Amino acid sequence: MKRERGEFWGNYAPYGYEKSSEDRHKLVIDPEAAEIVRMIFSWYADGASVCGIVKRLNALQIPPPSAYKCMKGCKGFASHSSGGIKRNIWSVTSVNTMLKDEVYIGNLVQGKYKSVSYRTKKMASTDESEWAVIEGTHEAIISDEIFTIVHDRFSRRTRVAPNREASYLLSGYIKCAHCGNRMNRNGNNGYPHFRCITHAYAPDKCPCPSVRESALETAILTSNSRPDSGACRR
Repeated sequence: MKRERGEFWGNYAPYGYEKSSEDRHKLVIDPEAAEIVRMIFSWYADGASVCGIVKRLNALQIPPPSAYKCMKGCKGFASHSSGGIKRNIWSVTSVNTMLKDEVYIGNLVQGKYKSVSYRTKKMASTDESEWAVIEGTHEAIISDEIFTIVHDRFSRRTRVAPNREASYLLSGYIKCAHCGNRMNRNGNNGYPHFRCITHAYAPDKCPCPSVRESALETAILTSNSRPDSGACRR
């Protein structure tokens, strides 16, 4: 019933929020943490990788969610640790989880976990069909536009090279004209190119050749420069 009414019933408010002093089932924005949340979403929307974001946060010595909660007086977080060791650093898991959480656009998603047994405190993940999603239960930190951009990047499954902090311009957008599968970017003697995943692992099922990144960029720019292309120039 609490889920259906859109009441928050977790032990701790998500990072960026705190429980209302007037109603503990209501989330209100924590201004200090909310600013960090906005930074994280903005960086990712601008093309930064999750690993790059983690490095930035740690370089700026910004306390991670668990440490921040301890600073705010949440005693329960003092015993929360990874492998029995308390680490005062951000992790890829923390940032990934945050970027996918609808709580930041004002929605409550509850019921993701359930108790294995009344005899134990162990929790198990539930199927997404069992989740309870109630929209507009509290003030949003992130706009719908930014959240959509972030999830578009996740859906394209863009990856970032180890020595870069941002994804390549065409990553996740190129698909094979023969089989429709995605084409991944690869470097070869200083000439990056895109190759079809199907052709790479099963050449007999797709005849698609690899194509140089420079050729793709030229084709796109040429197409956009045509008067009748209808494309937006910039």
